[in-house]
Amino acid sequence: MYKKMIFGALLTVVGLAVSISCAAFGRDYNWHDSPPLGPLLGPFCLGVMVLLIGLLICFFEAYFDKK
Repeated sequence: MYKKMIFGALLTVVGLAVSISCAAFGRDYNWHDSPPLGPLLGPFCLGVMVLLIGLLICFFEAYFDKK
């Protein structure tokens, strides 16, 4: 149980770090010379997906653990 919970927590932290860094670098980016959605949308969405997967793993390990 604890190994899966730690794995989920690490995924959550990694996803949060990627999302925050993409959002921070996106603010300083010149959006006038780029495609309409920007070049950081893909990594941002990937970071959010990793964050959500980590949260789901933690949630299922905490509340639906088979003893």
